[in-house]
Amino acid sequence: TSTCLVGNSLAEFEGFQTLPDVEILVFAGGETAVVADLWPHITKVKWIHSLAAGVESLVPVINSLPGGREIPLTNAKGAYSRYLAEYSLAAMLHFKQIPRLQSNRVTKTWDKFIMNELHGQTVGFIGFGDIAQCTAPLCKAFGMRILAWRNSRGAPGEELADEVFYSSDGLSAKQELFRQSDYVVCTLPGGAATYHCCAAP
Repeated sequence: TSTCLVGNSLAEFEGFQTLPDVEILVFAGGETAVVADLWPHITKVKWIHSLAAGVESLVPVINSLPGGREIPLTNAKGAYSRYLAEYSLAAMLHFKQIPRLQSNRVTKTWDKFIMNELHGQTVGFIGFGDIAQCTAPLCKAFGMRILAWRNSRGAPGEELADEVFYSSDGLSAKQELFRQSDYVVCTLPGGAATYHCCAAP
């Protein structure tokens, strides 16, 4: 049998008599300080799982915890890729002047204007993991050209891109992707190595 303890603060968890027996910690988001507060009370933990795909806020907390325990940390990689793929398309379609259409509807204005097309446009992906590989086929369905910038040569999914650039080729490779792209979608994981990756050099 297993018992599930749910809480958002140390005070809430301290009410559970079985707290010292916890073996799995599931982090559903929120304040990572709760993990640090709980740590002295959950000495039997064997596994930490994050329900989020990104763990950039959780990793520093875990690395700073006392005790020197090495515990596996897993995340929900891929769980939200379709949502983010659809959002990326919505963001690109936004440039068909959707706010203007909404405003015209409110004011009952017949406003003729020319909309741009996604067809024939180029989208560049900074990072070409699960989210980008879920987004690329949707872009292809609109007739878009796909560029990818990634670290690993020959990694899965490269067949989805019309052209692939690699970080090992230096800054010029990324700049060339920017130069050719009408839209840029950054799907890199958060962290010190990727901070400001899309900023001006």
